[in-house]
Amino acid sequence: MSAHSQSPAALAATLRLGKSIQDMRKRQRLTQEQLAERAGVGRTTLHKLENGHPGLAIASVLEVLQVLDAEMVDRVLDVLDSDPLGRALERQRLPIRVGRDDDF
Repeated sequence: MSAHSQSPAALAATLRLGKSIQDMRKRQRLTQEQLAERAGVGRTTLHKLENGHPGLAIASVLEVLQVLDAEMVDRVLDVLDSDPLGRALERQRLPIRVGRDDDF
């Protein structure tokens, strides 16, 4: 995979994220222009985001999410911090402590 190509899973996720952001914007009755202005991004950037363009800066995505839901970025970061799979793998790698045995 080259430095600029995304996996099918990543491309599908960017499309899903874009659609979700577009749906949130519409439910809040915001135009692309209004949301872009509030997020400090260009309308073209927001259009690309809503259409699942994979090459957008993460800061632009976070700014848009912050405007749509002020607590969303914190919730996303909380999920990443919890890292249940990573923590489970970490526990598997920990050495097993052997208790004292009276037979020694």
